[in-house]
Amino acid sequence: DLLITHPKGYPKKIIFLVNALITPNHPEQVLEIWINRIFQKSLVLNVPENNLIEVAIPPEVNDLKPLHIEFRTPNAVSPMMAGISSNDNRTLGIGLRTAEFKE
Repeated sequence: DLLITHPKGYPKKIIFLVNALITPNHPEQVLEIWINRIFQKSLVLNVPENNLIEVAIPPEVNDLKPLHIEFRTPNAVSPMMAGISSNDNRTLGIGLRTAEFKE
């Protein structure tokens, strides 16, 4: 989850750059994006790095309140389950690299 102070200028979209835990044992990562508890987008990532995702900011949240952004990864797995570690049992889905607001 991210809690971001609403940027000036009422941006219309956010562009996220994310990495995903993708391996031969775990070839897809499902990602859902919610803004202020409003569902925005669901997608399936199948490359591990540099996934560019554009999400519109719904007009009903453009009221200068902080933006609560949730990334839900319903099929997240541990590195052990993904076959890339023998002892790392943390459940991982994506890694957020950048978030950029656009008009």
